[in-house]
Amino acid sequence: MRYIILFSLLITFGCKNQSNENTGIKNEDYKEFGIDFLNATVLLPKSYEKLTADQLKDKLLKLVENPKQAKFISQSFETLKKSPFGFAVFADKNNYANYIWVRQGEFVPLDKTLANQYLGMVSTRVEQDWGGIGMDYERLENRFLQTGKSKIIKIKYRTELDNRIGYHTQYVITSKIKTFDFLVVSNENIDLENLIKRINVR
Repeated sequence: MRYIILFSLLITFGCKNQSNENTGIKNEDYKEFGIDFLNATVLLPKSYEKLTADQLKDKLLKLVENPKQAKFISQSFETLKKSPFGFAVFADKNNYANYIWVRQGEFVPLDKTLANQYLGMVSTRVEQDWGGIGMDYERLENRFLQTGKSKIIKIKYRTELDNRIGYHTQYVITSKIKTFDFLVVSNENIDLENLIKRINVR
């Protein structure tokens, strides 16, 4: 089976370590964003804004001092911009180390078997990318989720580089006849699962 969704986890930059967000969703704390290439909408915290890939890359590069990390960030954004499918980028304007990539891929009917195969691919890629820049990492979670409308693979890592802790959570989602992924990067242990599961694809 072919995989067109590119897995290119980025490096985070913060040093905070807070608990996961509450499970309850209060509409006044969030705003709706449209994702045109998916014909979808998603709720995100009100502090998030939509940016271009270059805008976010520039903001992230200002947060890092490690030259290997800076090179990896630049290369990852160049890969994102060359995607043959649509993508969107969001970030917390109060802390640009908290950001989201949304990328469309080729349609794949997800199931538990495919989720296990994908986890193996991710593990290999993480070892190559993160190991290459001296990052320590630990997988915290891998699950196959189902909602009324979607099937979802969730993979979450805790990372550490230069004494800075980060969290990377990737969701690969099939809803209707579309497959796409959300990459949620945070230095506050925020993975936004409750919001991701509520995405409305039309």
